[in-house]
Amino acid sequence: MSKLVLVTGASSGIGRATAVLLAKQGWRVIALARREEVLSELAEEVGEAIIPVVCDGGDGEAVLRMSDDVLATDGVPDVIVHCAGAGEWKEIEDTSPDDLDRMMAAPFRSAFHINHAFLAAMIERGSGRLLHINSPASVMAWGGATGYVTARFALRGLNEALCADLRGTGVWTSNVTFGEVSSSYFDANPDSQTKIPKIASLVGVMTPEACAKVLVKAIRSRKREIIAPFMLKLFFLSFRIWPGLVHFFIGLTQRKRVLPPR
Repeated sequence: MSKLVLVTGASSGIGRATAVLLAKQGWRVIALARREEVLSELAEEVGEAIIPVVCDGGDGEAVLRMSDDVLATDGVPDVIVHCAGAGEWKEIEDTSPDDLDRMMAAPFRSAFHINHAFLAAMIERGSGRLLHINSPASVMAWGGATGYVTARFALRGLNEALCADLRGTGVWTSNVTFGEVSSSYFDANPDSQTKIPKIASLVGVMTPEACAKVLVKAIRSRKREIIAPFMLKLFFLSFRIWPGLVHFFIGLTQRKRVLPPR
């Protein structure tokens, strides 16, 4: 039987591109998202390799019900790719409690709940692979995106904790960081793109399909940290060596706040 992968956020962007690529390579793909109609279209387009599953990853009880069904019907996933992610780029004074709840729901709580639901079975089997898709904001924060940055740091913390927890189990986990991706995110959040520090233009923009190719290759890797494209690797290396200098250039090239008159 072909291997089984669960891809969250499979309705669009990196998640959809990854689900399609893995299905074409012979994987059985549990495509998980909240939008039933989009998942149905994906399954119709790609074929029976796609197993559409409607679930809100941020709802822990819903995830447990979903995992019971998946384990009984399809078995234990060999790989889980956490692509679900959302969030608005706002300063903290403009971020309501509900806004923060939505931003923490995906990616952080979604990844936490789904890992909780499946890891026991993966550990019992003695093998498995987790990939957590993250943002440069989880390492190098910039202004005007407080809740978004917080959620990405939380996801990085989850991956780091799992690296320690899963040592010797046969299950491997990675934090996968991409730079800017040409997805529908900025169409839905048009003001956000103006908050990207101008220095980030040196990194370049990846397509969801290019990200999917990185993720498929990453499945066979045991690296704790995977970064793409190459220029982003250089930024991260520079940050480790000269964090103060990198913070200076981020601050210098990010959008300035407009303060109210006194």
